[in-house]
Amino acid sequence: MKPKRVSWGNLDYRATTTGAASRVGERGGRVCGALAEIQSKAGALSDSACALLASMPARADVLSATLVDAYADQLNEIEHLRARPANWSTAPVAAPDTARTNAAQRGLIMLLLAGIPAPTLMLLNDGTVAAFWRHADAYASMDFDADGEFAWSAANAGKVTSGTWTGGVLPAPLHEIIAA
Repeated sequence: MKPKRVSWGNLDYRATTTGAASRVGERGGRVCGALAEIQSKAGALSDSACALLASMPARADVLSATLVDAYADQLNEIEHLRARPANWSTAPVAAPDTARTNAAQRGLIMLLLAGIPAPTLMLLNDGTVAAFWRHADAYASMDFDADGEFAWSAANAGKVTSGTWTGGVLPAPLHEIIAA
């Protein structure tokens, strides 16, 4: 089941960046333009994902077309994982339910608006959508749990750290690996 199309506050998510900018200023125009790009490439976002975009402050300077494209690809991947659940495991894999899909959309949008490079998605056996970043000997992952607490782990040169993230600034060990 595809999420229904929703509007972002008073703005039509299909508005062009230029049209939106004339109504809400440059910051709002860039963010609205990013939402329109994501919508056109990844399909409809859930109500909760659009509400998150409307409520979160964004750094418009980090919303490059390349970054938006990379996240649109990952948002689209969520629907592929839902339609054809598969991973590296030989055990049965559950398709992500709506709560898990919404959590993954929310997590990706939070990362996008923070200007974090797009991860690669994976599906855990229980249907949880997770993300990972790999750079040389460094690896980081984040599970988009439906409760909104996103468990993460980071390993670099044999040192492993972990915790949870609910938004805001990424923990330093996680950010160091992702930004590498």
